[in-house]
This record gives sequence, structure tokens and C-alpha cells, in this order.
Amino acid sequence: MAKKWLALTSLLVGLTPASAVGQNGLPKPPKHDVPFLLHANNLIETESSVATEYNTKKTLSYRVASRSSGVNTPMARPEFVILTNRLNPHHLKLYGFESKVDHREILLRKKKKRVTQPYFLSVDQLGETIFHIHVDDILKNGEYCLTPDNSNKVFCFTVY
Repeated sequence: MAKKWLALTSLLVGLTPASAVGQNGLPKPPKHDVPFLLHANNLIETESSVATEYNTKKTLSYRVASRSSGVNTPMARPEFVILTNRLNPHHLKLYGFESKVDHREILLRKKKKRVTQPYFLSVDQLGETIFHIHVDDILKNGEYCLTPDNSNKVFCFTVY
């Protein structure tokens, strides 16, 4: 009986599509250059948007429309999987947003002093174009975004 069960399990595992599972048993993202939150063996696409820059004499901030992201995670140390084409995952930064009435905002500079620092990330290469990103800090409940260096592109999510 045990041999039949083992044989059936091996057959079913062998039928799993190769494209659905990437390196190290992690699921492979269906899109390039978009970070996906990793929840067990499920991937959740982050909210892709473009942040608008607001630069005054005293402040530099970036804003994204809407008070919160529709992409949620309960994990205080979220993990991401990304399949790259043009985006370099080593150049991603993680910032926390402040929620306002109708938008989310990051205040980067105030009176020529840097106000906000990015959270620490670890990036592991799992294959030629697939990467696993770990947040090294514990995140409080709130709004966050991953953003490439020198770009207004943001990938947003909420920690609850």
C-alpha cells in the first residue's frame, strides 16, 4: 500500500507544470519586472504605480494616489519573488508611506536633510532571472513600496 501511495505521489508531483515552480521550489512569477509577495506557495502581485514628485525649496516628497493599497500582507517581514527582464532587483529600495486623506506620501528631504531612510533588503539569486527578496527589518502595520533607484515606478503593498 505504501509503495502504491509513493508511486501515485511521485506521478502527481511529476505532472506539476514546470513553469509554475521556479528554483528552490518557489513559484515562478507570471510577469517580468514586477515583485510578487510570497505567501506560502502563493504569489500576490504588488500594486504597480508611478509616484508623482513634489519638489519645493524646503521639501522633496513623492505621492501615490489613494489612501491605501489593495494588496495586503500580514507578514511583518514580507518576502518577494521577481522574474527580471530589465529591472535590477539589487537596485530596489523599500520605503514606508504616510497615509493622507486621498494619497500616500513619502517625505524624503526636509530643509536639505534626508528624512526617510530605506529599509534593509536581502536579495538572493535563484536562477538566471529569478530572485528572492527578503525584508531584513520588521515592518509595522502601514503602507509600503518597493522602488528602483532613480525611478518614480513603485510597487505598493500594505502590512496589516
